[in-house]
Amino acid sequence: MKLKKQERELPAGRGHQYGQQQRLFRPKTIHYEIPPLEHSAPEQAFDQIELLGYPLCDPFLLLQQPPQSPLLAQDLTRYEGRPVLIYGYLVTTKPTKTSKGAVMYFGTFLDRQGQFFDTVHFPPVAKRYPFRGRGVYAIWGKVVTEFDCTTIEVTRLEIQPIIEDPRYSEGQVQARLASKHYKNKLSSSYKNQNHPKQ
Repeated sequence: MKLKKQERELPAGRGHQYGQQQRLFRPKTIHYEIPPLEHSAPEQAFDQIELLGYPLCDPFLLLQQPPQSPLLAQDLTRYEGRPVLIYGYLVTTKPTKTSKGAVMYFGTFLDRQGQFFDTVHFPPVAKRYPFRGRGVYAIWGKVVTEFDCTTIEVTRLEIQPIIEDPRYSEGQVQARLASKHYKNKLSSSYKNQNHPKQ
């Protein structure tokens, strides 16, 4: 069915106007203050541990207590045949077995200056002082040099405690909740309009 000419031809813009709806009330805009994204170095380190398995910063900075021994990997040759205490960040371990089938380990660590040193964990020590994942260890043992390779025959091994994760510490969370940066504020005009003084 053909439409009449008057029905087909509408004035320019009339169809667009018919599709619009007049607003009876203008909505009030609420203005919020976006809090700044605060992120400390320890928080970044724990994020990296969670995502990568290790921190990108110096892992010795995360210890609760500083190392009690100043010994470094470069000093080991001067202590050949003597007992030492050294602190190292665990890099990797390699398990193997003796001729009798007992499990032992070879370990590789980094000292505070980022230098590598190796350790040997014979079966009795490997059983009594097992590795407990990545981290900084206090290592007691005797320095041995064979075929120009210096290693430590470990007699005792203890992983060192690190600081509390600041992302989940109770004091940090409470401080953030109480901070003005974490409270959204309405604009003063909106407050005056909707909450007049009695």
